[in-house]
Amino acid sequence: MPVRFAVYPEHDLVLVVAHGRVTLEDLLHVQDEVNGHPSYPLTRCTLVDGRGADLRLLSADIFYRVVDRSRLDHRRRALVVDPGFAFGVARMLASIARARGQETEVFTSLDEACRWADVDPAILGLDRDHP
Repeated sequence: MPVRFAVYPEHDLVLVVAHGRVTLEDLLHVQDEVNGHPSYPLTRCTLVDGRGADLRLLSADIFYRVVDRSRLDHRRRALVVDPGFAFGVARMLASIARARGQETEVFTSLDEACRWADVDPAILGLDRDHP
């Protein structure tokens, strides 16, 4: 599966990692899994590492659907993506989320996203240069 997640309640964090071709079904599946995780209500931030993800199958309609199902009422969302096309797609998602009152920022650097989210990147176990 191109999208996986881990919940770190001790760090108030949900980490979602997407790699390869990502579809609506992938997003909805991981969203359901995260929302159903018993520790999810204890977290305050979601960090999405989409470096290396192929987002060409995603559209504004898909993002509206994902954002509208989101349970980020008191959470922040950091999106980390590659520069170029993925960055533009992530900015579209962030704009939709912000319009819905969800604090969402887009980054091309994992370190920058972690600073914004107040998360120690060492706990993530991710390559800072690539997922």
